Amino acid sequence: MNGRRIWATIRTDCNQDGRTTKPITAPSEVQQRQLLRDIYLHSYQINPSDVQYTEAHGTGTPIGDPVEVNSLGTFFKDFPIQNNDVKQQRFIGSVNNQHRSSGIRSWSCKSYQDPSHDEARTNSTIPSFSSAKRKKSILEAIKLDVPVSVCPWSALPNRTRAACINCFGFGGTNSHAFIRQWVGDTTDVCPRNNNDGHLKFCIPVSAKTHRSLIKSIKHIATSLTDETCDMIRWAYTSSCKRDHYRYRKMFMETSIPDLIKTFEDTIDTLSNSTMSPGNTYRIIYIFCGVGTAWTKMGMDLVEKFPLFAETLRSIGT
Repeated sequence: MNGRRIWATIRTDCNQDGRTTKPITAPSEVQQRQLLRDIYLHSYQINPSDVQYTEAHGTGTPIGDPVEVNSLGTFFKDFPIQNNDVKQQRFIGSVNNQHRSSGIRSWSCKSYQDPSHDEARTNSTIPSFSSAKRKKSILEAIKLDVPVSVCPWSALPNRTRAACINCFGFGGTNSHAFIRQWVGDTTDVCPRNNNDGHLKFCIPVSAKTHRSLIKSIKHIATSLTDETCDMIRWAYTSSCKRDHYRYRKMFMETSIPDLIKTFEDTIDTLSNSTMSPGNTYRIIYIFCGVGTAWTKMGMDLVEKFPLFAETLRSIGT
């Protein structure tokens, strides 16, 4: 609700071994292949067949380029792209390393060509390297191709598109990033707008200064007024997905209108008073089992939160 948007998920890894090759500026094909095995088959268990486009480092040197292309090709050729039972061509390109910022330019290339834009979801394309000189026999042997014209970038069966960025540097250092387009999960994991007025939700708000705390509460109150928001999701996000600072307030309400009213009252109070910062401890919610108890205590949580009920059943078995 605050305008933050997930464009893609990024997984990275790196390794280093400056002892295996000489001179020290020479790349290690063995280490590059090992890095690819680590990131795809071990660290993240990513299916290499999902990679549709590879952005190579592209040193433009007779030593670096063949090593990198062979490393990528030898690894990925064993994992062809299967899109709806049809083999799809995997492409390789490069923003040539003729500038110190070539790594950043590679990332910029991917951002500019980001297939996660709404208007690009059905018409995404892989950029053209029309001036590239292709050694077709080498590329065919490793099942890669350089796009010399703009090519359609078809979505995978899971509706995403995926690419990787490869880089190796001085002294045997290699790095690799896997980027997958984010497609929001439509599965609703928690109930929406079904609070009957009995459940109260904890909404923490914090800031680094007293003044910033007041501004944050004002901003949230305005956002809640202007935008549709679910109380359950807002409670979860504010508790579990935000940093917590020393100037803080905790709000407990049953509905968005009640929360807005409490925010407005708190703004007036804080504007005419001072407060001492709290400790830098992390926030912990404790549901204590000692104290007042009653028949069917906790049943409202069982009825409204499937995860809570499932956890209780798993403990019971």
